[in-house]
Amino acid sequence: MLKIFEPNNVLYICTCGAERPITKVYFCRHCSSLRCGECVSHEVDSHYCQNCLEYMPSPEARLKKNKCSNCFDCPSCMHTLSTRATSAQVPNPEDATKTMPKKVYYLICGFCRWTSRDVGIPDQATASGGWQEAENPHSKKE
Repeated sequence: MLKIFEPNNVLYICTCGAERPITKVYFCRHCSSLRCGECVSHEVDSHYCQNCLEYMPSPEARLKKNKCSNCFDCPSCMHTLSTRATSAQVPNPEDATKTMPKKVYYLICGFCRWTSRDVGIPDQATASGGWQEAENPHSKKE
């Protein structure tokens, strides 16, 4: 029964004569023939963030390496960071002697428990970003 699901049991012949499994062949709707990966031209239709699947314009995708501005990887384990909310006491603008609670946001890894507070990144007032990625000093080619 297992041999039924092996993709290399049945090979299809491309118009160029190459034999490929069904997972490596494309059907051309214009000429009604089978084509392999070498016979077709690959074209990127749209770019999206690999974490949240949000659409990105092509220039922004190239600049940010296919990641939106709200998705970050954990520097410790490379899992996706999530945003957590907490309240912090800030001075009251009307009366400097009193404090009032304010909602602030920080990044946390649900896998290894790394937080942006561990490395001294300040909390943000909005959940939708504002965190700046630090420039890697070793990224410059000499």
